[in-house]
Amino acid sequence: MPSGALLMSSGCYLVQTDDGQNVLIDSGMPTGVDSPGPTVEESPEILMQLEDLGVTPHDVNTVICTHYDLDHVGRHERFINAAHIVQRRHYEHAAAGAQRFAAGRPHWDAPGTRRRLVEGDTELFDGLRLIETSGHAPGHQSVLVALPETGKVLLACIPSAITRSCWIAFA
Repeated sequence: MPSGALLMSSGCYLVQTDDGQNVLIDSGMPTGVDSPGPTVEESPEILMQLEDLGVTPHDVNTVICTHYDLDHVGRHERFINAAHIVQRRHYEHAAAGAQRFAAGRPHWDAPGTRRRLVEGDTELFDGLRLIETSGHAPGHQSVLVALPETGKVLLACIPSAITRSCWIAFA
């Protein structure tokens, strides 16, 4: 890793449900991005990681978008067959031209994207709940997954959202 580089993991998650659904939470950083900040050494690209698991972009049924920062939406356009789930508040803020999300717009707003807007806390599937956790971004959402052996696990949680998320998740 070059001196001064930032080692980064964007925190993408694949949840496979009992009924065979593949749910991707965020899609990581796009490849070949020039950053004005420090050099970023990304963990292995999400498409390669999915391939190692035998999952193709076509196999993904749902993409949960925690928020539209570039390091979370960099491959959204590759999952065009999936329903993209995002909080209405967040989508409307970004679609209105919020500069913060402009670099990622070709990824999160690709032609043909099937978007499902949710409002607030939402039980998306049995054992998978979206929790509205604004703070890091307007309309940010975290994901609470109930795993059969581990129990409840909170994913895509940003530190500014932990208090409310954990209170709901573990109450």
